[in-house]
Amino acid sequence: MLPYVHFMRTIDQSLGKVDKSSFSQLTLMEILVKNIQNTVRIVENPEDSSDLTEWLGVKLNADLDVYSIDWTMYGLDGTIDLRWVPLATRILILQFNNLFGSIDTESLPASLREMHLPDNNFNGEIDCRQFPESLVHIDLANNRLTGQLPLESLPHRLRVLYLHQNLFSGAVDLTRLPLSIKKLAICVNLLDGLLDLTQLPEGIEELYLQENDFVG
Repeated sequence: MLPYVHFMRTIDQSLGKVDKSSFSQLTLMEILVKNIQNTVRIVENPEDSSDLTEWLGVKLNADLDVYSIDWTMYGLDGTIDLRWVPLATRILILQFNNLFGSIDTESLPASLREMHLPDNNFNGEIDCRQFPESLVHIDLANNRLTGQLPLESLPHRLRVLYLHQNLFSGAVDLTRLPLSIKKLAICVNLLDGLLDLTQLPEGIEELYLQENDFVG
């Protein structure tokens, strides 16, 4: 496990949205991964994690802020609190691990463009209305996410949305999707209701709806 910073105990992680601007990049990353059991797969020397350039899968920009995290198939086990993803992060890839936790969309970085979290164990509801407007690619497939999907409230520049193989329920509105959308997969869920396919965006290339309880 990575060492805790001394003042970490003063942080009330039961709070909702957190103010990340007052924390260093290193502190944010240490809080982000502190409940992952095998962080040795991210930092080869857990006794000295102070240099983010030595963290595997982490890229920094010219200002030494984290802008990309890619932990694809790292075999990570444990809980991750996505509220602590650093503010300048544009790409977040955690796919094919064994990570747990909820996804607080309101606390995701405003600069985030791509979020790839498929094939984990994320659970709870997500609020599509609070996704950062900067997002163009969202992949949350094959988790245990629940709740309804107000697809009419997605980011306006979104091109890819993969939500298949979850536990989403209720009706969906496909008449007000972002005009930019190219690929949408909401198959293998618990969705139902009447489908209206008459007003899909002209540029949509792939649409996967099977294995739900839709009518019409």
